[in-house]
Parts: sequence; C-alpha cells; structure tokens
Amino acid sequence: VALALKDTLSNFFAGFHIVVTKQIRVGDYIKLDSGEEGHVHDISWRTTVIQTLAGNLILVPNAKLTEMIVTNYTLQEKDMAVIVAMGVHYASDLAKVEQVTCEVAAEVMREAAGGVPDFVPFIRYHTFADSSINFSVILRAQAFVDQFTVKHAFIKRIHERFAREGIVIPYPIRALNYDQEKRG
Repeated sequence: VALALKDTLSNFFAGFHIVVTKQIRVGDYIKLDSGEEGHVHDISWRTTVIQTLAGNLILVPNAKLTEMIVTNYTLQEKDMAVIVAMGVHYASDLAKVEQVTCEVAAEVMREAAGGVPDFVPFIRYHTFADSSINFSVILRAQAFVDQFTVKHAFIKRIHERFAREGIVIPYPIRALNYDQEKRG
C-alpha cells in the first residue's frame, strides 16, 4: 500500500509545502525551467495548474514543481523593469536623443495601460555598433503581462517622434564590390 501511495503522498506533501511557504501563490506569474510559463490558476493536493497567456492549462505534479527551478515574477513586487534596446545613427545629437526618448517614455508611463505612472524612465548608452550607437530604454510595467503593451506603445510613439525630430534609426547596409569579386 505504501508503495502504491508513494507518488500520491509525495505530491500531497509537496503541495502542502508550496501552500505553506507561499513562494508560489494563486495569481502569481511564474516560469518553469522547462520553459512553460503563465499565471498560477490553482494549487491542489496533487497538482498545480498554470494558465498560459494563450489560455492553455498546464498541470504540473506538485512533487515535480518543488524540484524545478521556478522564476516567480510576482513574488516580491508585481511591477517590473521593461528594457527596450535601440540604436541611433552616429551623426545623432545624443543629448537630444536622450531628451526626446525620455519624454516619449514618460508619456507612455502615464498613458499606456500597464505603465507605472510615477516611474521616471531613463536611457543608458552602451555600444558603438556596426551601424549605430546603441542604448537601452528602461521603463516599468505594473505586471509581467503588461510589458508587452508598454513596449508596443513605446515603439510606436518613439518611431513617430524620431521621424518628426529627424532622428535616424539606421539599419545595416551591405555593399558589394563587384570589381574585387571579379579579380578573386
């Protein structure tokens, strides 16, 4: 009997451990080391149910869940950093780029669904790349799933504003040297 109940008891005690430690709670957004991610929909005596963003339900035996590496995006704070990588032409006035980018990012924080209105966004230049000076824009979203709405709104607005301001977002260009190829 003990051998037959081994998995059931293992899942029961693992479920009890999950509920008591409160490291994973119903409503949390988690990502498993196996790649699955979503909101914790239910924690029962045998399984934990995770609902993906697409609406699918993933049933994970509690004993397996306690053995996995789990990233809980809502354990400490629900809001999170949203980083958008960008690049501008080498001829750009970097002070103007920073000012315009921060203005647009602040608008997005105030107006976009899921933005954190009191957060002051900022940028950090970091790379002299092949065709651009690259930087990261740091925004915040109220919850994990809000990052997609915030990025969407920011990219649309920054593209429009850069066009108005004459700030160029370059793209890589490849030049072919036919004379050199003929000699080879």
